[in-house]
Amino acid sequence: MGEFLPAIPQRFIEHGAIFLAGSLVEGFGNKTSDLDVMIVSELALDGIDHVVRKDHMLINMIFGKARRIDLEYLHTGTISSPVAEIAALDIPVDFVAERIDERQELLIHRLLNAVPLFDTPAYRALLAAAQACDFRRYMVKRCMHKIDGAALDLEGMVDRGDPAEVLLRLFDIIDHSVDAIRFAHGFTNPLGKWRIRSLRSMPPSPEAENALSIYLRYRVLGLGLEEPDMEEVLTLVRQVLYWSDCALRRVYA
Repeated sequence: MGEFLPAIPQRFIEHGAIFLAGSLVEGFGNKTSDLDVMIVSELALDGIDHVVRKDHMLINMIFGKARRIDLEYLHTGTISSPVAEIAALDIPVDFVAERIDERQELLIHRLLNAVPLFDTPAYRALLAAAQACDFRRYMVKRCMHKIDGAALDLEGMVDRGDPAEVLLRLFDIIDHSVDAIRFAHGFTNPLGKWRIRSLRSMPPSPEAENALSIYLRYRVLGLGLEEPDMEEVLTLVRQVLYWSDCALRRVYA
């Protein structure tokens, strides 16, 4: 902490929630991964040195001995508002696919998987609210709603007769199905770059093995189709939809 703690103004340490987050904390990081230090506070985000503005936060980048350290400052409401929105949902009934965006989902996920630097009242209150909002169930249900939308699109695209268009939408169904499986097992990071690592980190099971096999075969290693033929594409559609339906029945049972 000696590399970055002196750079955090004392008022944020006393009146905020400060925690380590990101891929390194989750065990997914690489030697080039930066360390994310999140500073969440009700205080005004001013008087912070050397910042870069990114969406909802101000970032002070520090280049440490081993890796870059990002001090990410954001207002408490940036996390508490989407947490409250999820908590207010009737997840079995409400349409949840477009309630909050991926950036907000990532913030909640990071909070739930954080390593706190200080056990402050602000941190405990923020974490308790996130733990109570049924985030994992929300993430699974929003995948299912996105799959429903993609499957409906597929029907019209098949009628239109463009196999390449059908394949692209089929890829979305694979992505959302894999996400639903890993989310159901607690790997709620919404970033697609961690799909393979998440699946490989799951306890061994036919479900995890099948999801990884489908994802590698259709999304990573390629289909081996230089010019997609509609009959070949329709065979893939039937295979993927059958796998997705069986997998999600088990996930949401």
